[in-house]
Amino acid sequence: MSQFHLIDGTGTSTTLVADKTAMLNSLTVGGLLTTLELHDCSAVADVAAGNLVFKMETDFSAASMQYVFEGTMFLKGLVVKATVADATHTYQVNVEWE
Repeated sequence: MSQFHLIDGTGTSTTLVADKTAMLNSLTVGGLLTTLELHDCSAVADVAAGNLVFKMETDFSAASMQYVFEGTMFLKGLVVKATVADATHTYQVNVEWE
């Protein structure tokens, strides 16, 4: 059964989505988000280059965009790190996982 985790933020935030094995289905991204990272770890404190699974650097400000991952496995857990250009802008990331 799919679960959804909605992340609203400004500046930079690192969010634990799942602290156990998770299968990522899709991400829907909106707002002025400049960098999006997905890490395979079970705690925010463990985020590091060695567990980086996916990184996208782009300007998401044009519109809401959806990315389909079709069952990408995160064996330890799923952490999303999102960054915007400055603290006056906001973003939203909706994560669908099982």
